[in-house]
Amino acid sequence: MKLNIEELKKLAKGQHSTGNIHDILPFRANDKGIKVNGDFKNILGEFSRLIKSSALENETAPLLSKEDTGEYFTEEVTIGEKISKQVTVDDESSRDDLRRLIEIILSDRKENNIIRPIHPHVFLYYPLSDNKNQKDYEKKVAQFAKDILGYNNDKLSKVFDKSEEDDLLIKLILDHLENLKNSSKGNKYQALNSNVITMFQQDFIFISRHREFFLDHVELLFQYYLFFYVSQLALNFHRFDKGDHNTIFPLYYGLDWETLSKRRPSISDSLSYKNLRDIYKSTFVHIHCQSQLSHLLKNEIDVKEKRFQTYKDLMELLDEEEERREFLQSLNEWLQKYCEIRGDVTYEGPVETIQQAIEKLFHYMRTSMSTSVCENYGKSLENIMHGQFLKFRGSLGYSLNITQEFLILVTALATQGKTKITLKEYFKELENRGVQFDQYSKEKIIDLLDSINIIEKKSDSGDAQYVKSIL
Repeated sequence: MKLNIEELKKLAKGQHSTGNIHDILPFRANDKGIKVNGDFKNILGEFSRLIKSSALENETAPLLSKEDTGEYFTEEVTIGEKISKQVTVDDESSRDDLRRLIEIILSDRKENNIIRPIHPHVFLYYPLSDNKNQKDYEKKVAQFAKDILGYNNDKLSKVFDKSEEDDLLIKLILDHLENLKNSSKGNKYQALNSNVITMFQQDFIFISRHREFFLDHVELLFQYYLFFYVSQLALNFHRFDKGDHNTIFPLYYGLDWETLSKRRPSISDSLSYKNLRDIYKSTFVHIHCQSQLSHLLKNEIDVKEKRFQTYKDLMELLDEEEERREFLQSLNEWLQKYCEIRGDVTYEGPVETIQQAIEKLFHYMRTSMSTSVCENYGKSLENIMHGQFLKFRGSLGYSLNITQEFLILVTALATQGKTKITLKEYFKELENRGVQFDQYSKEKIIDLLDSINIIEKKSDSGDAQYVKSIL
């Protein structure tokens, strides 16, 4: 097995290209100007439609319907107006009251188009932005979420189905929600970290069984898992062939209500925000480096399945000595060709191992690539953290941050299926979801959980403490 050098020559000219290799992330360096700021409603709405194979008739005002007023004329009406016209009432005053009540419940307003989630099905009617760049961003991130977080799981789509409803007014609203069309899109992004995907699907299905909790917390869960998945990819890429995409590297967080110092792990550890930010700056190079290494020839035939091969995937493919020898020879050849084509990198001669050659290719590419493009790509990855998971700590800069709302969410997830778990098990469940704390933060978390009466002590001394389920 060896590299398809003729194909790589085309990709290395001018701006770097990944070629026909499967995409793994939706972000671009020029996304840095788009700000989400913790508002993932539009992306969540598009995600729900994609996994239901649906699309909006009106992407920016989905609850407005066109109604015939004559032979050649139509007018736009709100869902409140639409329902009130179709329901039998005693008088026009009652009709107006019904319209206003529906619009209050659904928060449907022509001027700002806000939609309140009164039922999971309503997420299908969350609008997209008016601004084209913002709308395109929302669509591609939602497609990424569908391909990755929704990977191969039909149960997720059922969460957004209409269901039997005891509240007659909500039932009336659901019965009149239309304006969707069939739309099926194939997969664009290749999934890499199956553990994060499985965890998301498990947690998503679990909270969906508790409707009010789901409606209040699903957007936060959705944003976190997007960040969780992306950060784990970047952390594993940074480890080259030692990275294991089925291993979770939990990051250190500070608590929103505590004071930090520069010696705390959430500020200074290798798994803090500061180090993650630096790793993000090289993620663009890692993606292009692995994309180049994915252009393979086997028995002189171009490998048609253009899978993105991670560093670890590649090393596992080369399981025979002859294959490793042949691949190293072609990679050394490509290192020299790459430097010749780029013209801004000095070739340093052949290397003796595949691992050395891969790291050398990464070094050459990082030298040749625009620093500002790499940094801007890193900022686009950070974008999904803002609004919830970052906090400015004055002279310490930013740190990863946990609010009380998110702590309640992950506590519910950690204790799912059990009446109670030990504190040790509790913090291990949080680490499984990518979140870890130092001892100072753990003590404050225990104090908070105790104050809301979900800590159970086996003895007066406080030994063998348990965290009780909250759902």
